[in-house]
Amino acid sequence: MSSAVPNPNTPIAIAVTEVLSRVLSVPEDEVTPDARLVDELDADSLDLSEIAAGLAGRGFLVDKADLKSRAVTVADLIGLVNSPPGPA
Repeated sequence: MSSAVPNPNTPIAIAVTEVLSRVLSVPEDEVTPDARLVDELDADSLDLSEIAAGLAGRGFLVDKADLKSRAVTVADLIGLVNSPPGPA
């Protein structure tokens, strides 16, 4: 999906890394932007739902359908995550 490497120090990237590490039981240093969610990190459809819920619990929203169909790599997932709307 995305060819740009996301900044690993943004709140979204940090949350994605921490949630993926916890849900998939992998060390954070293996959760690199180019790591493939299914092929390398062994995520399955239940894991993807847990990842979406874990991110939502931290205030970051990701459409589950997009997560399942468009997030091939960690960088793709970071690109799909939306921060919550700010105050009006």
